[in-house]
Amino acid sequence: MQEKNTNEKGVLFERLVIGGAVVLGVAIVVLAVVFGGGSSSQPATQTTIPAADGRSGLEIRSEEILGNPRASSTIVEFLDFQCSACGMFFAQIEPKIRAQYIDTGKAKMIVKTLSFIDGARQNGESFEAVRAAQCAREQGGFWKMHDAIFSVESAEILAKKNNENNGNLTRDAFIGFAQKNGLQALAFTTCFDSNKYATTSDEYLKDAQVLLGDHIATPSVFINGVQVENAFDLKEYDMLIK
Repeated sequence: MQEKNTNEKGVLFERLVIGGAVVLGVAIVVLAVVFGGGSSSQPATQTTIPAADGRSGLEIRSEEILGNPRASSTIVEFLDFQCSACGMFFAQIEPKIRAQYIDTGKAKMIVKTLSFIDGARQNGESFEAVRAAQCAREQGGFWKMHDAIFSVESAEILAKKNNENNGNLTRDAFIGFAQKNGLQALAFTTCFDSNKYATTSDEYLKDAQVLLGDHIATPSVFINGVQVENAFDLKEYDMLIK
């Protein structure tokens, strides 16, 4: 499965139509077919649209880095917390990436969180999840919140349930995730209620548009500035991570 932004008239986000269904026994194969068409990788510069503000789309700003910040290779993933393919990527591929490249010091990883599944709504669950992850980041807990959210979402996907805006990613849920992962609940709640990260997903959308134009799909993965054509094919990671 694959989610794409098909906005052609200047509208910030547009809800895409998701085709197909997640099938447990062949999830990785199905997703590989959807996302890949081969094992070759294309340089990000081939799809880059010059940005007036000078952004490349791959900058590391305030993102919490997973792994050794001095690792020679950098993995950047664009995701939506409610994206079904992203949930499968988290459950099936990301553990291998962490074990083979992050934990061994070969690569570091950041993610840029989109909320296009919510359309233009600022009260949808993807949008709220982005804010929760950023508030957790203030306490060094971005990846803990990332994992907690995706653990819930991927479980629903594997159970063949609808995981989009079904009411499971709420303020109370995020506070619970924060507490379970050792974050200071009051600081987290104050941050979340302030709505201080309301424009974060907008900024990441701009990054994605620089790299992918109008053909935004999640998960989209870049390694050392090169787009991984099939995010579910670990052979591509082997070729790009030195």
